[in-house]
Parts: sequence; structure tokens; C-alpha cells
Amino acid sequence: MKATIERNALLAALARAKSVIERRNSIPILSNVLVGASDAGVCIMSTDMDVSLFETFPAEIARQGGTTVPAYAFHDIVKETPKGSQIEIEATEQGGVESLIIRAGRSTFTLPGLPFADYPEMKKAKMPVRFTLGSTELHGLFKPTRHAISTEETRYYLCGALLAIEASNGGTVLRAVACDGHRLAYSQIAMPKGAENLASSIIPTKAVNILYRLAGKYDGKIKVKASDKRISFSLGKIIFTVKFIDGTYPDYERIIPTENNTKMTADRASLAAVVKRIGKITTPQSRGLKLSLARNSLTLSKSSCDLGTASEEIEVDYQGSPFEVGFNARYLADILGAITGDEVEFAMSDPASPTVVRDSANASVLYILMPTRV
Repeated sequence: MKATIERNALLAALARAKSVIERRNSIPILSNVLVGASDAGVCIMSTDMDVSLFETFPAEIARQGGTTVPAYAFHDIVKETPKGSQIEIEATEQGGVESLIIRAGRSTFTLPGLPFADYPEMKKAKMPVRFTLGSTELHGLFKPTRHAISTEETRYYLCGALLAIEASNGGTVLRAVACDGHRLAYSQIAMPKGAENLASSIIPTKAVNILYRLAGKYDGKIKVKASDKRISFSLGKIIFTVKFIDGTYPDYERIIPTENNTKMTADRASLAAVVKRIGKITTPQSRGLKLSLARNSLTLSKSSCDLGTASEEIEVDYQGSPFEVGFNARYLADILGAITGDEVEFAMSDPASPTVVRDSANASVLYILMPTRV
């Protein structure tokens, strides 16, 4: 293989590819990225056996072929080359040992390679469910929800986002759900044509974060194909394929309150700023903030043996009786950071029950926040 590639295009592709690859692997070739050249151009592929990213882009091809080389080293080398430069890559073999020569200006690098033919591929399977999403729709499904995905591996089925077809307000929607036992978030869009047979499936955290970034930088339609085991997203020349988590997601709808009648509306930016300030005296062992409501007033306070005390009052729209509740500062900050509207709406029942939080500008998004003792 021998090809000449524009540096910025190669760097962007390698940055996307290495997001799939773990820093440490028990299988050496999984630390590598596949590089190939054909009539279609240069292809870059990476996989961890659960997630796979394949991308093609134009290049001047002198000789077809391919190899695999360490992903992070390849990326870091290209990153240090001059912007706008042309990079030549050439796969060679001597005595059964493969390598990739990288030439940029007067610089030459040689990376050790492993055989192209040995690179693992996710088994091909029929994907009968097919539909199309706008990039803003996919991005909007994961932006409000990904912060609520669990990191507790013992409950592996929560270590991802549920993607499901659900009934809602007399219609049918495609909904993304995340829950870690302390908070829940969902975002939904009208069900795309062709998605009605999509099975309720759990997309792992890594894939959610990669999809979120890919969709955020892509402007166009995304073609989606799915089976009961995996799902594939085509964003132009990028194909991103994911194996679903093999597990059953809990019945999340049963924890969504329907009769929370204590309601408060606040300016999102003002509340977020106060949470950030008062949160400075929280500790990892004690993150709880006290929220004290009175007529048209909300006071946030925190008392810490190690860091002292803090309190701040802001104006809110609240017409009820005095009410106190505690929330984890980080969880509250995550929600306020995900909300796009100017105002945030809270619906509560009592200090020990789940609180519903809504974005005033987006009725398709809902958050549930469990209170904490303060």
C-alpha cells in the first residue's frame, strides 16, 4: 500500500478511530487501527469487538493494500505534522514483519504493523430495521441523557442508554433513556418512518458518547440499520456499528411521578450559577445541597465540617408553603447544564420522593432526581 493524504483529513479520521480503542488491550491487534487503500480511497477502521468505526476518504493511491498500526502513536505523529501538509503512507514487509512508513516533508517515521488480514471484524448480520434520522435529532436524544448513565459495572444493564419505541401523548416516539438509580433522564422524538420494529435495546456508554460527538459535528441525514443484536449508523463516509448490551432494562416508567403538585420555576442560568458557587464547599463524601423554598424565594445552602458554610437566595416563581429538600450538587448541575431553555421547572411532592425536572423550552425531555439527606 502507498498513498498520499491531506494531513487534516487523516488527523480527523484517526481522532475518530482512536476514540473506539482502549489504551490497554490484552489482544495486541485491538490497539491498532486498520489502514487500507483501494480504488475508493483510504479507509480507516477501529474496533474493540463491541464497537466498530469504519471511514473512507479521498487520497492519491499509488499502490493498493493495507496494514494495521498502533492507533495512538499514528494519531500523535500526524498531529505534530504541519497543518495543510500532504502525508505519504507506505506499508512494507520484510522477512514477514510489517511496518508503515509515514513521510511528511523532511520527516520520516516507521511504525510496527500487524497483518491486515488478522484484524478482527464484527460478524456481518442482517439488519432488517431501517430508518433515517437527522443529525440534530440523534444529537438531541443523547445530549440530555448521557450524563445519567450509570458507571456501576455490577448493574451492567444500566451502563448504557436505552433506545426504545414508546407510546406518548397519543402518539409513538423514539426515546433514549438513561438511569443510574439516583437520577433518570429521557429525550424523545417522533418515531421515524421504518423504526416501528426496532427492539428495545441498550447502547453502551462508549458508543453513546462517540455517537453524540459524531452527530454534533455532522450536518445531514443519518441512515440507521438495526437487528435485535446490533445497530449501525451511517454518517456520510463514516459507518459506526454497535453491539447492544445483552440485558434487560428496568421498567423505568414506574418511577416517574404523576402527582407532584409542589411546583417551582426558576431562571436556569441563575440557578446553575448558584449551584456552582455553593457546590464549591461540597466534598465527594457530602455533595448534598439544601433547597429551602418560600413564597417566590429559593435559598440554597450547604454546611461542611471541613469547608464551612454557604448560602444564597434567588427569586423564583413559587406560590406554595415553605418546603425543604436536598439534592446532590453534581446531579443538579448536570441537569441544569443539559437544559437549553431559559427556565427550569421543578415538580415535587415531599422531601423523600422523586422530583420531576423539565426544560421550559423542550417538552420532549424529562428528568427525575432523587432527593438526598442534608
